[in-house]
Amino acid sequence: RDLEGAMLASRDAYGDAHRSMSPFLGNHDIPRFSTEAAGNGQGAWGDTPDLLADGADFVTQWDLVNRQSMAFAFTMTQPGLPLIYYGDEIGLAGDGDPDNRRFMVWEGRSGNQEELLARTRTLGQARARSVALRRGWLRPLWADDDVLAYARDAGGGEVAFVALNKGWGDRTVTFAATGVEGVEGRTFVDALHADRAVTVTGGTLTVTLGSWESAVFLGE
Repeated sequence: RDLEGAMLASRDAYGDAHRSMSPFLGNHDIPRFSTEAAGNGQGAWGDTPDLLADGADFVTQWDLVNRQSMAFAFTMTQPGLPLIYYGDEIGLAGDGDPDNRRFMVWEGRSGNQEELLARTRTLGQARARSVALRRGWLRPLWADDDVLAYARDAGGGEVAFVALNKGWGDRTVTFAATGVEGVEGRTFVDALHADRAVTVTGGTLTVTLGSWESAVFLGE
């Protein structure tokens, strides 16, 4: 709910210019997402471990890759021109500046780093082929403690639906496609999981998501 509130406050503050802003997950002025999510920062001049690179036993895709890929799913489906700060696409670690300016890892990446990179690349490809994700107006559809859903609507039936579940269990949510036109009876396929699709029936759609799972539904 807090995330939806911030999302809508930004939309309302910038109006039409909202679609020309630059949402970002990280930059050179703040600690890296992976370090914030892990809560293991050792200070700007410390020795913060790079957990995704090290592949420690207590660090799994469930802990960090799923969280960061969900954060990217949100960022990459927001209005505007998303900025990806180098290294965030592989979960590079780092506390405050200058620790957040580590060298990029080009070779010998861990399986966790490669998985996050693949998911980020898929999100970029989905955005590239969707007019709605690039230019659509933001329409909130659902928000509770764990699930957030919204549409990006460019008009003329150019629509994308986004759903995120940060809960620790599976969730099935049925929500109305409020204010979205040209979608009744249409099927939308998840760009992140090609075997998952939803059909708008009676102005509503039902989405089932696993724990820490995202979906970006694009029209066929």
